[in-house]
Amino acid sequence: MTPSGRFTLEAGCWYALELMGEEFGPSLRAYSPVKVFGVQLFKDGSRRFDLDFFHANYPAGVQHKRYTIKTIERNRFFLLGGVDSPSVSRFVLLSPISADWLNEHFQIEVPQGEDVERFLERQQT
Repeated sequence: MTPSGRFTLEAGCWYALELMGEEFGPSLRAYSPVKVFGVQLFKDGSRRFDLDFFHANYPAGVQHKRYTIKTIERNRFFLLGGVDSPSVSRFVLLSPISADWLNEHFQIEVPQGEDVERFLERQQT
């Protein structure tokens, strides 16, 4: 989080990602831990940015992703945005990742007292 108190994505950190759109069928959602490689803001006042990231819930070989996202809402707990894509309507919700979130969506148990980001780094290698 920045001094302004708003949720901010930082390169090298892990986050909880929720993708929403009709492409996911009746469930409407897909979840993934993501590791941010970089964030590049557009300097035109459009509230858009490029997000370069590792998408852990994709098959090996296609896990490196780059989305252009337009911010819809950003507060101290999350960032909600629309993915800029001509072919599909998709929304993203990014928030801090936690052991509870990993357990809820993937039934992954992070050992008590272990840092979630360190745990994910070990799983990635």
